[in-house]
Amino acid sequence: MPGPPPLATLDQLRAALDAGRRPGVGALRDAFGRIRTGSWSRLETWVRLILIDAGLPEPELNFDAYDAAGRFLGCIDLAYPDLKIAIEYEGEHHWMTAEQFQRDIDRLNRLVEDGWRIVRLTKRHVFNDPAELIRRVSMARAQRATAR
Repeated sequence: MPGPPPLATLDQLRAALDAGRRPGVGALRDAFGRIRTGSWSRLETWVRLILIDAGLPEPELNFDAYDAAGRFLGCIDLAYPDLKIAIEYEGEHHWMTAEQFQRDIDRLNRLVEDGWRIVRLTKRHVFNDPAELIRRVSMARAQRATAR
């Protein structure tokens, strides 16, 4: 399932950045280096940046997971595929319809059955308790690394 189309290409953003003087150009240049294409939500981007700023490796965005037989298990918001860690941002839209909620439960169960560790996060973690977000992901990474 593809995400929404981008509002601008990286080339268009670079051209706008290079077009001339503007207030805050240094911050804009720094931010440009943190852009990743493929993020499907603003909050997933926040999670990624919190993890990177905490010194953790950058997770892959919208990772398509398959089992050993090649069956599609689901698309993971942010993933450390080498450790089979899935980081799922649970936005409120996930609970708006029974059908969406059921799809999410089924997808997460398929991943768990295939050996994935799921770290579920909400906006409270992003905006009010990023230390808990970092702790949960760090713990999952440490547990998976020692289990190898």
